[in-house]
Amino acid sequence: QSLPGDGEHEHAVTEAYSNPYGAGRITIVPEEPVVPEVVTLEKLEEAPVDGDKVVIHYPAEDKVMGLEEYNYNNRKMEQVAVDGGLTEGKITLTEDMAYLTVKVDENGKYSFVTEDGKFLMADGTNVQFVTEAGENTLFELETAEGGYYIKCANAQFNGKAQYLEYYGGYFTVYGLNTSKPAIYTFDFYGTLPEPEKTGLVTDLADLTDGSYVVIYNPGNSLAMTSETYQDWYLRAPRPPSPRVRSPSPRPTRSGRSPSTRTAPTPSPRTATPSLPGSAATMWS
Repeated sequence: QSLPGDGEHEHAVTEAYSNPYGAGRITIVPEEPVVPEVVTLEKLEEAPVDGDKVVIHYPAEDKVMGLEEYNYNNRKMEQVAVDGGLTEGKITLTEDMAYLTVKVDENGKYSFVTEDGKFLMADGTNVQFVTEAGENTLFELETAEGGYYIKCANAQFNGKAQYLEYYGGYFTVYGLNTSKPAIYTFDFYGTLPEPEKTGLVTDLADLTDGSYVVIYNPGNSLAMTSETYQDWYLRAPRPPSPRVRSPSPRPTRSGRSPSTRTAPTPSPRTATPSLPGSAATMWS
């Protein structure tokens, strides 16, 4: 600040403050906003394996096991369910969901571990996350219609095996009631591994056990599908093209009625390898 009536001092102060980066200045720099990583989860078509990261999903109502505990009448602990938000077959992970690392021991027993190292535990009464592994943090998966039953490997109640159950908005544990299988049926959503190779297969050594491929005919730009034609062939629909043609009905070959044909008869056309497009190509 300048002193009243002191023009020389006022000039010195004004000149000193004209440089915003001079000695004694405080510069406020806004921080870059932290953009949370979006984790998208897809349904696992097979049972999870050791090292998978998953959420436990209740498909009947699209609910996911959450991290929040609920004390039911001061008698038992349960885990609160949160909305899965399933959209186009995918779930977007949220902070309140229990994102669990799968561990499978040498006996095939499963453990589910949170990101901060707690273990899912079910002892026949309580379901909660605990800090130490024990006999009640082990589970077995049993195949069910539309998913899996999650059975406690060791916990029993009155001599009866116990299973994870969805009840009234909570994940709890109870004996299996076979008349209500849906409330015991769960599936798993996780991050699917990236394929090691995609594109045209040029070396058959790349086709290892478990590889997924598309059988493609480059001469006609057609790929095999699982749709059948008259119970004889697998269809090969042409990929979308700017040119649109009106489909015409395919004539029935004489002597090949679907109701009477018992075995395929080789056609000279299919046995001519020199025709354009007769070779098959595989894409992974």
